[in-house]
Amino acid sequence: MNIKWILATVGALAVFACQLALVAAVPGGSYVYLSLIGLIFIVVLFDLSAAVFWFLLNGFLLDLFSFHWFGFYTALMMVILLMIYFLISNFLTNRSLYVFLLLTTVAVLVYDSATYTVFALSWHDFLSQEGKRLVINWLLTALVFYCLGAVSYRLRPVFLIRHK
Repeated sequence: MNIKWILATVGALAVFACQLALVAAVPGGSYVYLSLIGLIFIVVLFDLSAAVFWFLLNGFLLDLFSFHWFGFYTALMMVILLMIYFLISNFLTNRSLYVFLLLTTVAVLVYDSATYTVFALSWHDFLSQEGKRLVINWLLTALVFYCLGAVSYRLRPVFLIRHK
């Protein structure tokens, strides 16, 4: 077994454990989608095969710890992966903060709207809480972006200089 797959498995389990144990215990922690944000960075920074593995593992773990239909979160994660990959490969060409914020917005809106639709939750709650979810996840995305930018060259901005 390749060391990359072992690290991916341990990383996915660690992110999911932090989401389940630490973030959920914090007041307002239900607004934070740490797993989705981590998965967005995996899609953008690594190859599609690692991202598929992460999304499937994360969806499976969500299904295991959920009282909803088994397989719903796995299918939802695959839909989100395909949407993110489609946006990255066809429309978004750089790795700027704005791209990550847009991908976070798409992932959170798809995740929440699918959950509210399938499980017949109140849309009044959706509209009143979605702004909080987006802002909190945008702040977390920006924090992860700048932390990774400090230690990696993959997120370094390139500035075009006009010569006279």
